[in-house]
Amino acid sequence: MAAAENDDGCTTNPRRTKLMLTQEMDDVTEAMKGARMFGVGIQVRNVVRPGGRPGHYQEWWEIVVFDDVPLSRDDGLHATE
Repeated sequence: MAAAENDDGCTTNPRRTKLMLTQEMDDVTEAMKGARMFGVGIQVRNVVRPGGRPGHYQEWWEIVVFDDVPLSRDDGLHATE
């Protein structure tokens, strides 16, 4: 079941999360910059996942971004169009 969204595209469920797996440190850096800019929560973990062969593992970055809807609403503190 999909979460409802406001007109601005933000979810009405503040606990909704987005998950990204990457092997690129640049992606992690950009996600951290974006989370800070938009005032949302972020969690970054270094994880090891099985590779294509038995006994072969790959190192990945797991990025979880938590929406914080009240910060994205116009509450008089942010500039409007």
